[in-house]
Amino acid sequence: MEKSYITQEQYNIALKISETSHYSIDDILLACGFITAKEVAIVQSINMNTQYVDLSKFIPHKEALSLLPRKKAIELTLLPIMLQNDKLVVAIDAREDFKHQYMLENITGCKITFVLSSKQDILNHLMNNEYFTQDDEILEKINELKKQSLKNIDIVHLVDLLIEDAIEDNVSDIHISPEKEIINIFFRIDGVLIHYHSLPKEFHTQIVSRIKILAKLDISQTQLPQDGQIEYNYLYNDYRLRISSIVTEYGENIVMRLLKNNIANLSLNSIGLSKNNKTILKKLFKQPNGLILITGPTGSGKTTTLYSALKEIDSLSKNVLTVEDPIEYQIPFIKQTQINTQVGYNFITALRAFMRQDPDVILVGEIRDKETAEIASRASITGHLVLSTLHTNDAVGAIARLRDLDIPNYLIGSSTIAVIAQRLVRKLCTHCKSPIKDTQHQLKKYNVHKKILEAYKDITIYEAKGCNKCKDSGYSSRTVILEILQVDKQIEEFITESKSSLEILKYAKSKGMIDMLDDGHIKVLEGITSFEEVSRVVVDREIF
Repeated sequence: MEKSYITQEQYNIALKISETSHYSIDDILLACGFITAKEVAIVQSINMNTQYVDLSKFIPHKEALSLLPRKKAIELTLLPIMLQNDKLVVAIDAREDFKHQYMLENITGCKITFVLSSKQDILNHLMNNEYFTQDDEILEKINELKKQSLKNIDIVHLVDLLIEDAIEDNVSDIHISPEKEIINIFFRIDGVLIHYHSLPKEFHTQIVSRIKILAKLDISQTQLPQDGQIEYNYLYNDYRLRISSIVTEYGENIVMRLLKNNIANLSLNSIGLSKNNKTILKKLFKQPNGLILITGPTGSGKTTTLYSALKEIDSLSKNVLTVEDPIEYQIPFIKQTQINTQVGYNFITALRAFMRQDPDVILVGEIRDKETAEIASRASITGHLVLSTLHTNDAVGAIARLRDLDIPNYLIGSSTIAVIAQRLVRKLCTHCKSPIKDTQHQLKKYNVHKKILEAYKDITIYEAKGCNKCKDSGYSSRTVILEILQVDKQIEEFITESKSSLEILKYAKSKGMIDMLDDGHIKVLEGITSFEEVSRVVVDREIF
């Protein structure tokens, strides 16, 4: 509270919960989403008079990592980060006894100095490729299992290894694709599909059966698509895998969407927004009523932005209801429901029921039809803030899409307060990105607007190279680029008068709207991504 990490009200709620729980106040505050693990570590470091290190901004030194086997570091949940003469600096989470000091001194042959960091940041480093290791243990184990016969193969262990390999490489989707002679395993990393493993075809039936058992699906049904989910725990983190199976010529094709059950780090501050866009969004999500739409293709980060927006809303003083398909993150103090078409519970029936639940904020996972769009629009003009997603290529396209759904122009104009369109672009690997010499040629080639160049004088543009840190891709992790169409009185009038999307867009740009392409170009000039990456996900309509 002294550092303003929590409010008096949040503390009072945690205190009341602690009276009927055996968990500590810290754990309760974390579970409620009131604080982050990083904030806990900072406060603990002050209480224990120990230095705090923000590992999200620190790269551990190789010579330090090499002194402690990764397996032992994972077992103890700690991370060697720096070697200073004969002293090894080790990051631990908020444990007061420092009980591993003598063991570590025996293993490393160094005197140990402890610093504090968040458990999550420690685990993130233990899971990524920066940890110094002579070989890939999981890959080695998978290759060993591949040599086994169908009779002797441990399928349970093999499926676990595939999932854990994906978790360690920050994979969003696992594709298990059977061919005539083999099974191909593809991982989607930062939006790009990469071939990782090939397995013997005779393992296919057992692999599919194991995944279906974990997902509680019907293993006897092999001719129809099935959907399910798996709860999985690895390195103290909980994950959810959304399972989808379809039938192909060579057997069932399985896709597993990997979701991390961690809302603590979800916020508008952490998804890569520009300062201007962040300010606009925070203002929008504090509005008392209106419809806010987030648009973009599948995998463009719409759900992450929606959940980050929900974190901005004071759920202690507002009644927040959601209907989702499926629920991807559990957020405390928010009433979340999941559609179930088998019993007739869909977006429409949920919205009708919500209106009798005294809502302040309503989140609709997706607007798919006329009735859902109309109920959502009418709810927004009767005193509720409504958040939802829509599939369109850009922000202004949402207006045309609502018209296609036969929503009256007056209702679109009076209900909609903003449309956000977004994409995800890969960030350049900080270890190997290389400056481009012919800057002016690149600026001209990619048609960077003069208004952007005027704000960025001395610039360095980088291109992707590739190294062992990024698996030779040249990129590591992703960030968001977006455009925000704010519906003011003039745009509301344009919509009511059935003005074209082009007229609305021209007016919005004249009022300072920055489109996705420009937002992407700004991130290029800031050294975050490359022109090639922005061009991969956003079309420059002005070149046609």
